[in-house]
Amino acid sequence: MRIAIEKFNGEQLQQALDARKWSVGMLAEMSDISESMLYYLINNEKKPSHETLVKISSTLKLPETFFCKKQEVEFTHSFFRSLKRSAKTSRISVDVKIKWVSNIRNFLSNYVEFPKLNLPDLDDFKDRDPHSLTLNEIEDLAQKVREFWDLHNSVIQNTTLLFENNGLFVTKFTIGSEDVDALSKVDITNNNPYILLSSDKNSRSRTKFDNAHELGHYLLHSALDTKLFDVGKKDNHDLLEEQANRFAGAFLLPEVSFSRDFAYPTLEHYKVLKSKWKVSIALLVYRSHQLELINDRTYKNLQINISKRGWRKNEPLEDLIELETPSLAQRAFDLIFKEKLISVQEMEDKIGLFSAEIEKICGLEKGFFDKYKLEQQRPVLRLVK
Repeated sequence: MRIAIEKFNGEQLQQALDARKWSVGMLAEMSDISESMLYYLINNEKKPSHETLVKISSTLKLPETFFCKKQEVEFTHSFFRSLKRSAKTSRISVDVKIKWVSNIRNFLSNYVEFPKLNLPDLDDFKDRDPHSLTLNEIEDLAQKVREFWDLHNSVIQNTTLLFENNGLFVTKFTIGSEDVDALSKVDITNNNPYILLSSDKNSRSRTKFDNAHELGHYLLHSALDTKLFDVGKKDNHDLLEEQANRFAGAFLLPEVSFSRDFAYPTLEHYKVLKSKWKVSIALLVYRSHQLELINDRTYKNLQINISKRGWRKNEPLEDLIELETPSLAQRAFDLIFKEKLISVQEMEDKIGLFSAEIEKICGLEKGFFDKYKLEQQRPVLRLVK
């Protein structure tokens, strides 16, 4: 498909470099296009020839139409667990990719109706200075959400399915960095929250905590002024992370029912608790310390023993926890292709991503679209009456 070169958008080229974790110099070397020309293109000071655009598209493995898109939605700040320098390029990359996921969802919304966002009234928390939030308020909010979703004090078996049913869009893919656990972001224009989970660590209990942590960020912090996140504001970052952790603990392990179950501060007893509550032993220990069911000394000793047993990376009883897999994107794509509403080629042009890329960032099985490509290539036969 030959596109109109005058629509080329240099911001899209920079976005592609960020997504790939590439520098301008790397692209210049791999595409045989001068760095000066690439800077002209990024800054929209020149338009590429069709030959140049083909080189860029081929090298970055993105459709030509990608480079003529315009960002039509506004997003909130992204919440990252780690601010390590080594993770900066990964943070930028996944920040771009969650915007791509948003574009995919918006595309799919033209054909399917997703569950509506279903949350309790949050007026008490909008625009609140996080320094004014108390632990009791965060605990109350977690319980309020539980009651609103009819969970009460029950065990949450699958957070991803719960979130999808209540209008949050969850995706999961390999980030390529263990410094980035998860990410949440809100498309302000359409009021759609997104949660990205990393499959790098592939811990079932970690997935549940990451989901709950990102829900906490969305409920408590999504309306905050981005100036709070300027470089050098590490104290603010730490406070927001602490609050999201508190929400996650309260959401997954409600105070009344968890305290009732707690008996002995031993790792063997925590294994029993894990078999019921389907969360990590690390979280169970953390939560019991939060609720002052154990003192500082016991908490420290438990942490030491967890490390000695090698449970930081491999906890026991993970097989008892349900494997959570996001399903909204897959079900939506299945529906529109089975109904023959669009071809795979048309989808790629409209979204501005190749199907292999869509498979990766939507957590779809590799080759998911192949069956639909094959079906669309087959000749149409009709019965003769």
